[in-house]
Amino acid sequence: MSTLKVNKIEATGTTDGGIEIDSDGHVQLDGLQLPTAGPLSNRNLIINGAMQVAQRGTSFTASGYGVDRWQMQFPAAVGITHTQETLSSGDPYNEGFRYFMRADVTTADTTSDRWAQFTTRLEAQTLAQSGWKYTDTNSYITISFWARSNLSGTYYVVLRAADAPNYTFPKSFTLVGGTWKKITCSIPGNSNLVFNNDAGEGLEILVKPDYGPDFTGSEATDNAWYNRTTQNWVPDYSQNWLETVGNTFDLTGVQFEVGDKATPFEHRSYGDELARCQRYCCTLKSWVGNNNYPGVALSGGTMAGVVAFPVQMRAAPTLSSGTTLTMTTDTWNATGSTTRNFHFNADTDKAWFSYSSTDNSSVSLPANYFRVQYFGSAIITSEL
Repeated sequence: MSTLKVNKIEATGTTDGGIEIDSDGHVQLDGLQLPTAGPLSNRNLIINGAMQVAQRGTSFTASGYGVDRWQMQFPAAVGITHTQETLSSGDPYNEGFRYFMRADVTTADTTSDRWAQFTTRLEAQTLAQSGWKYTDTNSYITISFWARSNLSGTYYVVLRAADAPNYTFPKSFTLVGGTWKKITCSIPGNSNLVFNNDAGEGLEILVKPDYGPDFTGSEATDNAWYNRTTQNWVPDYSQNWLETVGNTFDLTGVQFEVGDKATPFEHRSYGDELARCQRYCCTLKSWVGNNNYPGVALSGGTMAGVVAFPVQMRAAPTLSSGTTLTMTTDTWNATGSTTRNFHFNADTDKAWFSYSSTDNSSVSLPANYFRVQYFGSAIITSEL
């Protein structure tokens, strides 16, 4: 067999485009990096990396979930508004992004125990079945994302392995105030890593705008796995993002893929991304259910309604608002109705709501064909 060895193939008369091969044999086609490992499609292990799905809403002031699959976490002493924002120009816009997640400081904090972080979590089986040889130091997985802050400085992205307690990988990156920058980091395997083949938490990815000195220190080694035995998550910060009201940090285009090179972001349709998000969070909106109990009043039976989820959820979900939903009950075409708090139960495929004689034996419900109606919008979650 003959071998042709070249560094670049291009058309005569131009130096643009063509095929480039680096010293490791990795290929770029017309300036776009081709995968160095793993599949050619469905490469991005992150869900909602383009920040386009926001079932819970678009603006929040409490620590926790905002856009789907992403949390903005911070302590009670800190005030942050986190929002889904739209893009209309700039480098991320030119790559097809139309949304980003923003954190905006509303209550400043200069104490040593301040902290704030964007975070998303992946199922362990996602890593176990990804094709990454995660115990091999010569096998890589790569994270890339777009970030922007009004405050210039050095920030950190951190990987935390959940099935190998406390194994952590921090990587620094620098930003110039007010300018979007694409960040890329390739992470090697480590012999101590473990990812169980189950639906539990396997890996947490954290982008940290600020960490106070109580949580930083020399134990944390930049760009390397280490067994974290203290609260030293990252090396010390040179700036304090949380000290000034109005400081902002923006994030979008997060991709996590097998291989040691970042490939172009894998854009997915809204419908595809929504279905992936609904494995963890589903919005239950207005619906009607009915059950036939001829001649039965409340003291003699149970009213129930069932609703199927659009996709199978990760685990049996819970209501984000408690354990009951207030629903309206009546008969078909009835002029009167009554409201009751129906109990919520669920498995991974469906939810059912019930109200029985044991809830209130002194009140009768209409006989014959019972109708159960819900006019609200409830969030059902099965997050990691």
